[in-house]
Amino acid sequence: MDHDQFKIMAQASINDVEYLAKLKSDLEEAEFNSLAFKTLNRFIDNKEIVSKMMDIGSHNWELSLILEMEKEPWFSESLLYLTRSLRSTMIKNKEKGISIIEQMYPSIHESLACYHDSFFLQQGVNSQNPRHTVRAYFRMLGDTVESTHKPLALLIYRMISCDPSNQLYGRPEVVSFGKAVSSLLEINQLEVVYKTQLYGVSLSQWRNIAQHSGYQYNKVSKTITCIYGLNNSQTVHLTVEQLLELLFALNKLQALQKIAVSFCMIEFMEEIQFDKYGRIELTIETIISQIGNGIGLEGFKVLSVNNDRGSCVFKIEDTANKGLVPFKQMVNRLSHFMGMLKETGHDPVFELFTLNGKKLTEARVMTKQRHG
Repeated sequence: MDHDQFKIMAQASINDVEYLAKLKSDLEEAEFNSLAFKTLNRFIDNKEIVSKMMDIGSHNWELSLILEMEKEPWFSESLLYLTRSLRSTMIKNKEKGISIIEQMYPSIHESLACYHDSFFLQQGVNSQNPRHTVRAYFRMLGDTVESTHKPLALLIYRMISCDPSNQLYGRPEVVSFGKAVSSLLEINQLEVVYKTQLYGVSLSQWRNIAQHSGYQYNKVSKTITCIYGLNNSQTVHLTVEQLLELLFALNKLQALQKIAVSFCMIEFMEEIQFDKYGRIELTIETIISQIGNGIGLEGFKVLSVNNDRGSCVFKIEDTANKGLVPFKQMVNRLSHFMGMLKETGHDPVFELFTLNGKKLTEARVMTKQRHG
């Protein structure tokens, strides 16, 4: 990842927690912490783990999105259903649930890296020709569904079909992506996210439309005609703006799946061997995202990110004139992720500047040397 990508990712991560940062600034610390704890505890039935998550600050993005979307039933109710269903599998058929997660974790981990790749691709779509824009968006859509949505949807299907109390119990465990999605659509709480919110076309059908070029742009009507289905073909019409809204809806669906699956893994992490089928390491993109989330939550702004003789220098502006104490507290909370970034060969340095460009201080994290 080059300097510009570091900055783009950090700034995007700050924007991702804008809603949570506003809540934090409006509430007393104890009130905010109570809200955060209760919210996470709704989805993770382990108070000790929730406390650790808050201490590390590892899930600010998830918390921000959950609170922002809590008044949108299609998102909040579906997320609650998924987290409860995955937990139910882990309680009623734990050995099988753990086996599925361990088998699929490498592909789930890779899906996050692919999601970050898609993020950077989206930044590069800038064409004055609507036809070219449509093709670029559909290529992105097909690749994103295949590489990021599909692994999570398959894991969700496999997990809940192993729960004796779920209506999908007893279905074949290993099925195609299309079959998995069609089965998930039978559940009311999931039909809304895998189809209704996607202009009434299922997630797997959008993948097919994109991959088989089942779309055509009409420059006269300025609309896109999409045809899908093998036997009884169906048609849906979109504008370019609606296609972009579809991509945003897919981002929300990806977030919902990712949150539900990751919360399940966190709740039962002591019993899961994540590296059973290969060594897994956090990507630089993930680490930068966590750092950006932490900076944004405290109301600071990233002006630039540069590599200087092995150091990854974050130039941070004290936009709200908070001063040194909140800055040092932020650095302390982010020390875990700063240490992880250092281990990748990018020694992090936080430089704090005033609105007038005066440097106030800088901070580094010292990591212990490993022996043996």
